[in-house]
Amino acid sequence: MTGKTTLKHRLIVAGLVFVGLSFVLGSAQADTIGIDWSGMVWQIDEVTGLHTSIGPSGWSSQNAMAVDSAGTVYSAGGSAFDPAAPMLTIDPITGAGTPVGAIAPAPGDPFAVGNWGAFNGVRGLAFDASDTLYAVIDMGAYEANLIGYDYLFTIDVNTGLATSIGWTGLRGIQGLAFAPDDTLYGWDVSHTGFDVGQGLVTIDRLTGAASPVNSDPSGAPIQALNFAEDGTLYGAAIGDLYTINPLTGVLALVNDGPYVDIRGLATVPGGPPVPEPATLTLLGLGMVGLAVRRARKQS
Repeated sequence: MTGKTTLKHRLIVAGLVFVGLSFVLGSAQADTIGIDWSGMVWQIDEVTGLHTSIGPSGWSSQNAMAVDSAGTVYSAGGSAFDPAAPMLTIDPITGAGTPVGAIAPAPGDPFAVGNWGAFNGVRGLAFDASDTLYAVIDMGAYEANLIGYDYLFTIDVNTGLATSIGWTGLRGIQGLAFAPDDTLYGWDVSHTGFDVGQGLVTIDRLTGAASPVNSDPSGAPIQALNFAEDGTLYGAAIGDLYTINPLTGVLALVNDGPYVDIRGLATVPGGPPVPEPATLTLLGLGMVGLAVRRARKQS
């Protein structure tokens, strides 16, 4: 092999390696994770809808998930049968949960002097742009069938103390998510949990009142909502992953997957930082230059 041929060969190899690095580094992106009712944490592929187990949180009765701007993941749940289930922080790498504290009414809140024993679990969690954590809590034990009134609360992430805002006007909200414009969305599956509810709704953060987006919802039993980094709204329902049009509430199936009872979704940072284009260019030029230098020494 001649020196010129060797140089040409090395330049081609260097170019291919540069392209490969550009693809790998440029494709680093956030991950979507979810938590199911049993407390298992899953990684969810937004393209295929497939679920890959990460690990158990160590706590069951998990019904919601949210992530703050620093990337800290929280989950919460509970039910009339497990009212003391604590709010957790979740390790997105291992799935392990660390208790923050039991969710309880803040001192002076109207529910602090009422029947907090009616607490039937957190139905949704979401952080707004200022990192205030909102929750929908079902005050179910007021009803004979344990499905009651869904109230909007804010929650202190350090203590788990909840401050009530108001009744949503609904009794079947599952899942909360803030849009990039800070609009709060929820999904109503009906007051029994089995028939058709209002579907996608927006929720007033000042009053708690919910307003339907779509007057003719599909009836899919969406249990969790999440806005991805690109602004796409996703919903999970009994193993299925959907995209949801936030303007119409219309669903589009991503994947009809195996049964995984996802109750909370969140987008967390994943992979190394993506280098700036200039950084990739300098890296590529450096590799090509190194190949040329070695070829000249050997010719």
